[in-house]
Amino acid sequence: MGAITHPSIAVPAGIRLASEQPFKIGELQVDPPTRQLRNGARKETLEPRVMQVLIALARAKGRVVSRDELVEHCWEGRAIGEDAIHRVLSRLRQVAAGIGGNSLKIETIRGVGYRLTDQASVRAGGGPRVSRRSLVVSTAAVVVAGGAGAWLVTRDGHTPVPLAMQYYRRGLETRGQASIELAEQGAALFREATRIDPQFADAWGALAWNYRGLLEFGPRPDAERLRSLCRSAAAHALALDRDNPDAQAALLLLKPFYRNWAAVEAGCRDLLKRHPHHEILEYNLAFDLAQVGRWNETLPYLRDLTAREPFWPLVHLRLILSLYESGNAEEADDLIEDGMKRFPRRKDYWLWKIRHLINAGRFAEAVAFSDDVNSRPAVGMEPAVDFEIGIARALASGSQAMRAAALDRLVTTARAQPGYLATSAVSACVLGYVDECLSMLHGYYFGRGRWAAGRVERPITELLFVGSTSRLRGDARFPALVREIGLADYWRATRTLPDYRRRR
Repeated sequence: MGAITHPSIAVPAGIRLASEQPFKIGELQVDPPTRQLRNGARKETLEPRVMQVLIALARAKGRVVSRDELVEHCWEGRAIGEDAIHRVLSRLRQVAAGIGGNSLKIETIRGVGYRLTDQASVRAGGGPRVSRRSLVVSTAAVVVAGGAGAWLVTRDGHTPVPLAMQYYRRGLETRGQASIELAEQGAALFREATRIDPQFADAWGALAWNYRGLLEFGPRPDAERLRSLCRSAAAHALALDRDNPDAQAALLLLKPFYRNWAAVEAGCRDLLKRHPHHEILEYNLAFDLAQVGRWNETLPYLRDLTAREPFWPLVHLRLILSLYESGNAEEADDLIEDGMKRFPRRKDYWLWKIRHLINAGRFAEAVAFSDDVNSRPAVGMEPAVDFEIGIARALASGSQAMRAAALDRLVTTARAQPGYLATSAVSACVLGYVDECLSMLHGYYFGRGRWAAGRVERPITELLFVGSTSRLRGDARFPALVREIGLADYWRATRTLPDYRRRR
């Protein structure tokens, strides 16, 4: 990584924790990829932003780091308040006084910046390191001083083979991208890591999760095989590390969310007590809460995840959806614009934006947006994109004939491709055809009626609680639908309410 050009500091440009080598400060052994600190038998995990600031200050080697430099390299240049920096520095001072044993000190140089002092012992992990390339391990790993250098050692005392670590790191880079191609690639990389080093628990856990994640790109004809592979990989991980978080998450979430909402929520919360801020667990807890209409409760997890993983479109998109459905449309609009710049011409951002314009009754804007060829998704015009364009034009026209023609296209597509049945049901509701929407949903959830072929193994229920289906929730038949699905029993048993019922 290159250093910035400012003559008074040598902070790596754009600090990425996965690419940082272990090093030592005072009495602290620091492992940036796992965000762990270790001092003898004591260990502590830092929040990602706190670790980034610690790295920036440590790499300055006693020189002062300005506020602007910290913002540029630890907050990616975003506009932030003074409180954000003060909170991070306060946390670092707690670390210095606690696990740091007062062997380091954070100084504020008024009007100039910040400095990490007592740096005589700051040294990168020299000597026989795992690899000169960027390596990353999960939170099960610690840094242990040995001889002239620092070695990466897993919790069970295993030192991963360097080449296996490289495959593992590259596998982690495929996460959160909402892409089946990258998910398949990740599984292949983790498989190779376990082949090279069969004792590498984190690689086995990551492999188990990837097999589980592939089930979301369904329906899949090899679903049973993926479940079997997931269980096998998880068993390997847990035999080596009985508290491996990826493996436990994979086994917990093998069951569908559908009708298992309470068990999934309880399981995620229990695991998060032992593995705070674990990305898979936080994301899936938020996903589970959305399935039962508890959008507001998803926001803390998704905000935290987005701050820590700004280049995971999967998390970014889910935060946008939760913001819209919890009434934070202005913030969601800003995030969509940011996402379309960060991930240009992705279909999912385009769909989120046009659907929001439609739900807000801004039909003319939706048509203008759909006609802008520069904003169109880079992939082919798949049915979901065609649906939105047809709906926008039909609603903007005010013509009943155009609405009916748009519905006919939905029906034709859903008959030819049952995988689009849920999307078609939502779109029918947007067009005002609640009867057709209900008919499709009975097929999707229960395998009943003329849409029975569209039933899936892992149906989602959050579509019942989005703005696009507000007409459905106002229909007298909606309470019977949620009773049959099992949602009414869930709300009663857990003593919770969906957001739409709280707003009444």
